[in-house]
Amino acid sequence: MMHKRKERKPNPILDDKTAELLFRRDDSMDLGSLKSMITGTVSLEDLVQNPLSDINAINERLTTIRELVVNHDTRKRMQAVAEAFSIKYDEFYQKVQEYVEAQRADSYSQQRIVRELSGFIGNIAEAAGNLPLDVGSVQFKSKILDEVASNFNRMMEERQDSAKAFFEYIIKLNERIQEKASQGKDKKKVQPAWLAHDDDGMSYQQLKELVDVKELMKFKQYVPTVTAIAAAISPYLRHAEEAIKGKYCEPIIVPKEENCLIIRNGRTPNWRGYVPNNTHLDSDQRVEVLEGVNNGGKTIDMKKAMCIAIAALSGSWVPADYVKVSLRDHIVLRQKGKGDVISAMQQDCRNVKEATPPDGEYWLIGLDETFTSTERRGGRALLYGLITYVAEQGHSLLITSSHYLGMDKFFSVDGRVVFKHFPFERKQGKNGEIEITFPYKKQDGSLSDVKYALAVAASKGFDKKTIEYAQERLVSPQK
Repeated sequence: MMHKRKERKPNPILDDKTAELLFRRDDSMDLGSLKSMITGTVSLEDLVQNPLSDINAINERLTTIRELVVNHDTRKRMQAVAEAFSIKYDEFYQKVQEYVEAQRADSYSQQRIVRELSGFIGNIAEAAGNLPLDVGSVQFKSKILDEVASNFNRMMEERQDSAKAFFEYIIKLNERIQEKASQGKDKKKVQPAWLAHDDDGMSYQQLKELVDVKELMKFKQYVPTVTAIAAAISPYLRHAEEAIKGKYCEPIIVPKEENCLIIRNGRTPNWRGYVPNNTHLDSDQRVEVLEGVNNGGKTIDMKKAMCIAIAALSGSWVPADYVKVSLRDHIVLRQKGKGDVISAMQQDCRNVKEATPPDGEYWLIGLDETFTSTERRGGRALLYGLITYVAEQGHSLLITSSHYLGMDKFFSVDGRVVFKHFPFERKQGKNGEIEITFPYKKQDGSLSDVKYALAVAASKGFDKKTIEYAQERLVSPQK
């Protein structure tokens, strides 16, 4: 059965195409695993996929996560609140209403209601047993935590109709239900098999003797507040746990005029054999050109850098040792054309047009193997023009991958453009066959080893004479 994909909220900084390329679940490299950084009600989109333009709003989210990461006691208390308040109380009160109306129902329906309502009461009692008396009387640095604590403490004040009174009643009620159910099951053990019934050891009438509906209904007034508290804190708690587990760092967010994306040991969680790599772009070094063989790590490194930037600007801690990123007007990623609807070259041109920053705006751009679908000289010239335009524009940062070796010569004295490459290694297998491996570690400078295609052909059992002819052509291209 096909499930309709949840529509993404429009975001002026991150366009839908970029979000699709970076966060789709069917990505073979599992970049969607960055979604695991946040799940919850402030929502995946808000905290991972929706970069903000307000530096104060971003830092408020980062501060909330920091307080939960560094303060174990606060995190533990907030987790207990989130667990108790995340229960579906609307459904619970539907069951209470069914219970009230079940007086004239048949025995089968009554038994179902007994089972379902008792189950709800048991779940609430278990969560309530872990609730703290308060979640902190001191003011938090995070306004989000401070508001959660204030609302919680107010609800738990000593009053007959307080949330605390409700949870205490639920705990005692559950104990009585368990005791009564246990007595009922003990009686069954001495009954003949033909008298035994498949129920929970308690009848509707017995439950009615225990439950005070008026006491249950006192809490209903708090359901909207409880739901709001759970929605406010749950995603931050989950992210804090993930940040601790994954050793994430708190990114430094700076104004757009600082124009930078600096990542030290950036990682891609859950990707096979990931290797930490660095990215350094700023006003002096505006373009990073990634060279290397297919499957060597170019695309994963580009997407990782952009995902980390987006998550940081959305208010999330990120999988790296250090991250500093400036606010952006727009973040855009485009991949090479596929030629499925229009020609691949036409798609490339359209993609580059969409990824070309206007004068004065601060963009972060990723372009993966653009202009590889046309003849070599023209494609290389167009890529040169694009790189030069971004370098001259002065406010935007570009990461692009390239298979046009030798382009570094055009920028040998231009410090605004830096070349990096991902190497490959040849190894001899046990039976003498050639094996190709990838260290996935980004290296300085342009790619110098141009024999990847021949190495792969050899590893796949190509005719030796064919490879010899190819080597001759590679060594003497004018022959």
